[in-house]
Amino acid sequence: MNIYDESLKAAIRELARRYPRKSRSWIRRSLRRYLSNGVMRIGENTWLVKGDPKMSDSLPQYIVRFVNGKYTCDCQVSMWGESRKLCTHIGAVILSQIHEEMMKTVYVATITLNCKDNQLLILSKTNVEVHKKGTEKGTTYIIKTNNQALIKALVACNDEIKEIEIETKPSPYYKLHTS
Repeated sequence: MNIYDESLKAAIRELARRYPRKSRSWIRRSLRRYLSNGVMRIGENTWLVKGDPKMSDSLPQYIVRFVNGKYTCDCQVSMWGESRKLCTHIGAVILSQIHEEMMKTVYVATITLNCKDNQLLILSKTNVEVHKKGTEKGTTYIIKTNNQALIKALVACNDEIKEIEIETKPSPYYKLHTS
């Protein structure tokens, strides 16, 4: 499987996670629009989405906007459009944004502490994001930075405390969503 396929699968999972009440059909139709190269950014918060007569579109293109924290689409001005708060034109735009994000390079390091009582304390002043995943045996910490960095940290594992250095390295963002 290539990077594009893996990142697209991660983007689809993320779209479904963000919109759990949307049907699989909505996800598939949004994906179909996205894969047909039907989404083009034309402004900071504006996209052009190709219409598809096979998907019951009556127009050759639709404008999707993100204004005041809400997406709107031209299809919503039709007689039946108001009932579709998140149409598949909007779904395709959101999927394109998620997929673009998944393809970005981030800098990460992973540390697994195999003890029940543990803690990781970052000492560096670098902008660091830490995600914690618990397991039966211990905890995995995923450390993310904006650039490659060497970070000082304190690790407490049961009664032992020690200072460590953590090096973040480049990785595609989608890899964080597949582990």
